[in-house]
Amino acid sequence: MFWWDRLAEDKIQSAIDEGAFERLSGYGRKLVNDHDATNDQWVANHILETNQLLPEWLQLRKDVHGGRGAVIAALREYEEADARLDRSLPGDRAILNRLEERYVERAREINRSIDQHNVRCPSIFLELPRFQEDIISRRRQLVH
Repeated sequence: MFWWDRLAEDKIQSAIDEGAFERLSGYGRKLVNDHDATNDQWVANHILETNQLLPEWLQLRKDVHGGRGAVIAALREYEEADARLDRSLPGDRAILNRLEERYVERAREINRSIDQHNVRCPSIFLELPRFQEDIISRRRQLVH
């Protein structure tokens, strides 16, 4: 061991003995080094992580996952209304048509982001499935 390694170890040990590290979160747990400095892309990954930046396809993926709930909620809202409303009544039919339009708009919007993601992501295995924009009309055709 070199003299500066020994000096550093002595300083760290004396700080531990004085309790300097006891209030730190994670005290007593082993530090995890998730960076492989031998990796060719380590510097690029380090810069991205340090500046809290993501590649465009990962940001799109994050946005899609954040927006999926609104599309699913619109579909559920339609299904709940369809279960309690009578399609033969003009007012109820108008409500159901508007709820179907809302679902289709939200599905198309998120599908645009999904398409952008799928074009930019580095592997076909990372592609995201699209929402079926016509799922309500197809279900309605099966029932009638």
